[in-house]
Amino acid sequence: MENSKNSPSTKHFLERFRNCLDGYLEPGQRLCVALSGGLDSVVLLHAALSVAQDVKARECFAAHVNHGISLNSDRWESFCEFLTEALGVKLHSYRVSVLSQGEGLEASARQARYNTLQQSDCDWILLGHHRNDQAETLLLNILRGSGVHGASAMRERNGKLLRPLLGFSRDEIALYAKDNGLSWVEDESNLDKHFRRNFLRHDVVPLLETKFPQTVSSLVRAASLFADSAGLLDEMAKDDLGLQRLLLVKQLQDKTLARAANLLAYYLRKHKLQIPSSATLNEMLRQLLEAGCDSEICFKIGDHEVRRFQGRIYVERAPRPVSPCAWSLEPVVAWGSDSIRCLPARGNGVSMAELTKHPLKFSYRQGGETLQLRVDGPQRQLKDLMREAVIPPWRRKSLPILFAGNDVVWVEGLGIAAKYQCKPDEEGILIEFDRLTW
Repeated sequence: MENSKNSPSTKHFLERFRNCLDGYLEPGQRLCVALSGGLDSVVLLHAALSVAQDVKARECFAAHVNHGISLNSDRWESFCEFLTEALGVKLHSYRVSVLSQGEGLEASARQARYNTLQQSDCDWILLGHHRNDQAETLLLNILRGSGVHGASAMRERNGKLLRPLLGFSRDEIALYAKDNGLSWVEDESNLDKHFRRNFLRHDVVPLLETKFPQTVSSLVRAASLFADSAGLLDEMAKDDLGLQRLLLVKQLQDKTLARAANLLAYYLRKHKLQIPSSATLNEMLRQLLEAGCDSEICFKIGDHEVRRFQGRIYVERAPRPVSPCAWSLEPVVAWGSDSIRCLPARGNGVSMAELTKHPLKFSYRQGGETLQLRVDGPQRQLKDLMREAVIPPWRRKSLPILFAGNDVVWVEGLGIAAKYQCKPDEEGILIEFDRLTW
């Protein structure tokens, strides 16, 4: 495969590409190039390999995700294998099943691809999005009614996702491929105007360019300005939230409606949730502010729930059903959508000597259970202890409880029964759940 590093256009392309990477990479880091086999990803891989030594990358490899949606999916995977072998680079191939949900098949496939790529053992995942993609994304999000965060389109860097081609046009990428004799595969779905992005790409943007030749540049510049505005709104919301781990209702009450909505949206984004429409967000805000103290407010967003309790706003994964299970001291016990981790310890946690005297099981509260937390303290009803510990009502129903025979040994959020607490220098087990340690 030809490499025309000395052609003026290629030299200029690689210089800009390298400058982008230099702004993020540190010496010795590993790069994973998302390789679909299409023009953009092939150029991305070729350019990354060309500058990998210059940016002192420890390794640059490719990852291909086969969605199995197209009849040509296997052919594209074979092409990626051929290409990486020719370039002398390692390829990791993944196969995923995609179920259309939410925003449709295209969005579901994208999410499955990103979820898979995030599992790669690397410091950076390079994606092949470019300026034209950015312009199309801005139009799509505006037509969906997005606010400034949606209108800011794609960021050059998002976590360990990096888009070093975002400053390049589709024509510049095509010229680089021609100069370097690169070949690629064409995804037939890119011509299907049933997909909204393709409709914008093939019909809307070219029509706009007949009257506004700088359409793509103007849209990209607008996305950058929206991103600046979104950043300022986030800074304001961060100040409004302060150091609180949980958002407080009173933090929303003393603000204008627009500022309170901005704070609530920021709080949801911090939990990586899709922000609902403005109408839904405002209705959430109204109920969170106006409902009575005893009202059980619950909004579902994807697989998460937004709730309010005693002036605090919680964002949590929707609970999955849990079942009592015997425990034979395994280090990990599945509990609904979470896990209970049991780690060996000394002088800390639950006494191993006491545990071995009884059959053990993890279960949930049935009613009537008691717990004595101090040797000189009384046996207390779990329901009273949970209320005093400000454990939200919806959590109380499924919190894991460790039983030794009929004894309550450990309760998530409360602690260890006095009789079962590990003595100094005694062998014990530390039980962890939901990021809390007792």
